[in-house]
Amino acid sequence: MAVKALSVEDIVSKFPIKALPPINGEPTYSGINEMMQALYANAATMQTTLGGGRHGHIGMIMKPALYATLSQIAYENPEDPGPLPVYGRTASDQVRQNVDNEFHENKRVYENHYNTDLALKALIIEAVDKVYLDEKYDRYTGFLTVSSRDMMDHLLNRYGKILPSDIMENKRRMDEPLDADLPIDMFFKRIDECVQFATDADNSFTPSQILQTAYYAIASCGLYTDACKLWRKRPEEEKTWTEFKQYFADEYHDLKEMHKTSAKETGFHAANLASEEEPEAADDFMEAFQNLAMAATTDKTTIAQLVEANAKLVESNKILSEQLAMLQQQAGNKAHVPTNTFVARKAKQDWTMDPKGYCWTHGYRVRVGHNSYTCSNKKEGHKDEATRANILGGSTQNKNWVHPGLEVNNSGNNSNTGLQHYCSNNLVNNIATTPMTSAILDSGASSHYIAENHAHILQNVRKDTSVNVNLPNGNTLASTLIGTLSMLGKPSHKASQAHVIQGLNKSLLSIGKICDANYTAVFDKTSVKICKQSLYVPEETIVVRGQRNLTNGLWTTSLQQNQHELCKIDHYKNATTQNMILFLYYAAFSPAVSTLIQAINKGFFQSWPGFTSTAVRTYVKNLEATSKGHLDHVRKNIRSTKDSANTAVHDLRKVIHRVSTYSRISSM
Repeated sequence: MAVKALSVEDIVSKFPIKALPPINGEPTYSGINEMMQALYANAATMQTTLGGGRHGHIGMIMKPALYATLSQIAYENPEDPGPLPVYGRTASDQVRQNVDNEFHENKRVYENHYNTDLALKALIIEAVDKVYLDEKYDRYTGFLTVSSRDMMDHLLNRYGKILPSDIMENKRRMDEPLDADLPIDMFFKRIDECVQFATDADNSFTPSQILQTAYYAIASCGLYTDACKLWRKRPEEEKTWTEFKQYFADEYHDLKEMHKTSAKETGFHAANLASEEEPEAADDFMEAFQNLAMAATTDKTTIAQLVEANAKLVESNKILSEQLAMLQQQAGNKAHVPTNTFVARKAKQDWTMDPKGYCWTHGYRVRVGHNSYTCSNKKEGHKDEATRANILGGSTQNKNWVHPGLEVNNSGNNSNTGLQHYCSNNLVNNIATTPMTSAILDSGASSHYIAENHAHILQNVRKDTSVNVNLPNGNTLASTLIGTLSMLGKPSHKASQAHVIQGLNKSLLSIGKICDANYTAVFDKTSVKICKQSLYVPEETIVVRGQRNLTNGLWTTSLQQNQHELCKIDHYKNATTQNMILFLYYAAFSPAVSTLIQAINKGFFQSWPGFTSTAVRTYVKNLEATSKGHLDHVRKNIRSTKDSANTAVHDLRKVIHRVSTYSRISSM
């Protein structure tokens, strides 16, 4: 007996998410993406043999380029096999039975696919205001010929626009190195998010690009050298993104177990380190050159990254040689160093951690710049206010961890060589002391210039000597480092770059670069505010106007315009905020105030400056045109002014007169 397909109601009952996150007002990419994740979860629960049979019906709503990262078999929408099976004229009973079985199976697969699509469409229509789907709505057939993927593609193309700067930022995020302090699942999640973002922007990564980017990040961290060698020897058909994640996740947990075991063992004296570090450095070089050879078939960006990594390894080897020579001279001390590769790498990373840092989610051992407020992977219940002094019930992971620089200081040894070595920018003598990080917002600065004692707030710090700052006295200051400021959220990568200037006493933030990142700066008597949206300034309040010189990025104004501008205000005394709001109200054809406020609150008037629900309530009151245009009329002749009793008597007299007249005529 053939198995019947599930009904739409049965399918909805199996969905783990019965209602999608609602989108109030005009959709945005973040809202559309959140809704898409819920649709993926629902579609994946419905089993099918389509698309390889391992990911449910997720292929019906996921773009093919993204589905290719899950399965090597494409998801193809099934065709309707028709109402009845078709037999050959001379078909035997056995052949007819086989045709019947195949027909019923194809029918079941098709109907499950079709009903799942109907269920997903119903959830989308329920979550999004119909006005944003009307373009796909047919007045005769409704949404009958529109699939759930068509709806989501329409929302992305019309309302989830992704700018070229967003694509570049996504590529930069995809290329970020692996953070060995976080679970490797966080790294895989970041790659998956970047891949989906690129697909939504119609700028998809190929499967080979995804694998090469992830492989480079893992190989560069130095913890998975042996695992990378084994991965490269795998057959090409086994090198998929799914297999990659499974393979290196297993390696990550194996390394954790090795670390727990090795942590119980003691290391050798510093004199013995020399004989073990040099082969390790040689292995690093061999691994780096193997990476370079393997990247020969990839894009130029990846090759440039590998060349840069090799240059860093050369410099690192030189520093290690100097460090080993110093350790050999101090072979008499009792310091022990770990011999296990993983432990040694972890010990080196300790120097890059913040000795006073704390994150509610990740605990006490965090990198410089990582705290409860800036954490990018917050757990549920995360508290941004948590600090090392007051953890607010947060994580106690690595509570007893001590920065190696503090261990050197506490040991009674006055030499801070090790601390200064791993603080490679050489900007701090005591990393335990965090200076005040106030900066001057300067409209005359062409870029962000950071003082040396504030360099610890930067991320992705690297050497740079390309910038020279000219001072009023004729002197010139040169940059030493370049990094990224994260205080403005996520502006374009170029707008967030900051240069560390040697000899600069105060850090300067460029208002020009902030405005170039589509922010608005507002200065007043006591404060300054950086806003994400443009602000409406009433015309009558403007006293001085100026323009920005696009050559040097500075704002200029005429010194002789003040008198003229003040006179201009007198000429336009009627250009008040009330008149402006009334003008916009009349331009909207004087609708009912209650209806207009609802439309404003839903975001239909976002492009009308100053036209808010508060302004409408304040200035649109008791207007004669509105009152006359929205009167409630009462139907005529529904309440008679005649007395009901007199009317009845009058009607009775009419009847008697007619009867008597008829009787007289009949008797004639």
